[in-house]
Amino acid sequence: MASLQKRTWTNKDGVSSTAWRVTYTDQSGRIRTKQFKKQSAAKAFRNTVTSTVADGTHVHDRDTITVKEAADIWLQATLNGRDGRAPVEQQTYKTYRSTVRNQIEPRLGSMKLSKLSRAAIAGFRDELLADGVTRFTTKRAVATLGSIIDEAMSRELVAVNRARGVKVATRTRDAEEDSERVEIPDADRIRDLISRARAWSVTPPNIVINRRETKNPRFARERGRMLYVLLRVSIATGMRISEVLGLPRANVDLAAGTISITQRLSQSGKIGKPKSRAGYRTLDVPADVVKELREWILQRPKGELDLVFPNASGGVELYTNFRRRFWLPLMQSVGAARLVASGKGEALALESDFTIHSLRHFHASQYIATGADPLDVKVRMGHSSIQVTYDVYGHLFQSAEAQARRRAQVERMEAELFGNRPRGD
Repeated sequence: MASLQKRTWTNKDGVSSTAWRVTYTDQSGRIRTKQFKKQSAAKAFRNTVTSTVADGTHVHDRDTITVKEAADIWLQATLNGRDGRAPVEQQTYKTYRSTVRNQIEPRLGSMKLSKLSRAAIAGFRDELLADGVTRFTTKRAVATLGSIIDEAMSRELVAVNRARGVKVATRTRDAEEDSERVEIPDADRIRDLISRARAWSVTPPNIVINRRETKNPRFARERGRMLYVLLRVSIATGMRISEVLGLPRANVDLAAGTISITQRLSQSGKIGKPKSRAGYRTLDVPADVVKELREWILQRPKGELDLVFPNASGGVELYTNFRRRFWLPLMQSVGAARLVASGKGEALALESDFTIHSLRHFHASQYIATGADPLDVKVRMGHSSIQVTYDVYGHLFQSAEAQARRRAQVERMEAELFGNRPRGD
């Protein structure tokens, strides 16, 4: 049981001071003390330490580690596989590491975990936003910090995770919200891409592989044809590029006009499960896209994995190769990509106005425009929760609903003025 005592003393200059001391015995039997300036803080600590000592999770300030040390432990755990789960993919690990190195460590790295109060974490959040970090990135940083503390708790390096009560609103009413909305290309740009890809399937450009242009026109036409059909499927279904590149022939039912998603291709080239349980789904495919698929499936390169969109040898088509060899040149050909400084000496690199993932957003926007409700969109897009759907596409639902209300209001005004008479009478 922890005790609380008030201490009052006078220093050599005659100045009186007051403090509150908590004395307790930890789970190892060692007597500990901690002093506070305010009684409220001392009482809060007494209640917490009584509980954590009782369940054996108390960690004294001297025995805890810094946020940076905890982050390093967590990053290594994600590579090894946490709590019996599979290790994260390399790209996911890079995202975690970037968040730790760029957002968390510079601001909290030297702080002891036991000193990491909810106020300190809220201050961390506010500092990120004040520095111009987007709300999406700030939310990810706070969530990552929470995961780091969870891992430390599982190793009995800290007793409480105070990051769990710190929220980051992802929707605001100012212009910042608009800047965070997903990039959705307009219909004219999509038509330009499809038109150019169709032309490439007949008269393809030279494709650069290992810094050399191919001299085989048959190979180039085949790759151009693959690009065209792949884009048609992506736009028609809203599938993730990892799901498209990992699509096996057995999951395409040409007779029923459907595609079933049961696996995806990671950026490291491994076939694995969808991102979540919601990723398992069956999608209807338009008849004209089914026709294109039927023709492509007959002429595609065959391989052991029997993928619909393999590389020229029938193996996996890595996303990095697809982006460099096909997507960026296609975007450049329609004026949607340009050479920019890469930051590595004088080297230049192609940068596109939007990524192939934007085709997924385009599909969702068109689907919402048809009147689909949020739950329909969640299922079709394979989102893990309805909140994800609202976070990404909430503004589109608002636009569609507002348009419907305006149209209904105009119709009511027309009816009040002219009754049911046809226009022009």
